[in-house]
Amino acid sequence: MATQTKLVDFKSQDIPLLQRWLTRHHVEPWFANTQEFLEWAARRPINAGQHIILHDSKPVGYLRWQLVDRQALDSVGLFDVPHNSADVDILIGEPAATGSAVGPAALLLLASKLKSIGGVPMIGLTSSVDNKLAHKAFEKAGFKLTTQYSVPEFGECYLFTLAL
Repeated sequence: MATQTKLVDFKSQDIPLLQRWLTRHHVEPWFANTQEFLEWAARRPINAGQHIILHDSKPVGYLRWQLVDRQALDSVGLFDVPHNSADVDILIGEPAATGSAVGPAALLLLASKLKSIGGVPMIGLTSSVDNKLAHKAFEKAGFKLTTQYSVPEFGECYLFTLAL
């Protein structure tokens, strides 16, 4: 029987699950400010979305996105990224689901969703240069390493992009 990955809308009752995932040993190094992350999830900004990633009907991860304006992009030197691109964060919280193609499948589902909305030219994922497992997942989903840049609170990062 084939496995299935789905995205379902994130709800406030999912916050304890997200909090538990953020403290997992394989997630924690990449999400430094857990409290800020949880506050974002609790009060999602306009032009943004968030989902629980289900794999075979079980919650295994979290995915969020927001449309980025020109000022935010320019502030970190990403002049070549088009206005209204989607900035995406993803985590696979259940250790057994890492390395199982769940992340790439979730990213492809999000790409399809954003493409159907229209007006979103590109998806971008920023990741620490040291997060090799994430880089492999991004590439499996068709994202390309675009540039390396420095983010004050995270250090040296790679930007992976997918044109829609």
